Amino acid sequence: MRKLLLAILTFFTVNLFAQPSIIDTKWRGTLLIPHAVDVTLTFKKDTLYITTESKEEIGTIFFTRRNDTLNIRKISGPSPCPEQAQGSYRIEWLENGNRFRLHGISDECEGRIGVFTLNTFERIVGKQ
Repeated sequence: MRKLLLAILTFFTVNLFAQPSIIDTKWRGTLLIPHAVDVTLTFKKDTLYITTESKEEIGTIFFTRRNDTLNIRKISGPSPCPEQAQGSYRIEWLENGNRFRLHGISDECEGRIGVFTLNTFERIVGKQ
């Protein structure tokens, strides 16, 4: 009984910590909107800010994450997606959590899936 309890606790602990946290991190990547634009994704507690290299904000998005699923909802920005448009994406972690790729599950704004899933995003290490 003791071994079974230990095995169950180990399983849940490993799964809990197996995926890197995305909160309070920054990532760089390229979005095709409609031409290639280098961007920074800044994840705060529950808000994602998308900015260009010149610090122009091009999107503010509310997000939640459960396991490998990232759920988003547009707050503001110049994209043609309506405000409050929701989407779900699967996060594929690469290079020990230093990169990730998004895979579209569903999105009310059909053009957004193509924008977010074409390229990988690389962690910006340092002061967040």
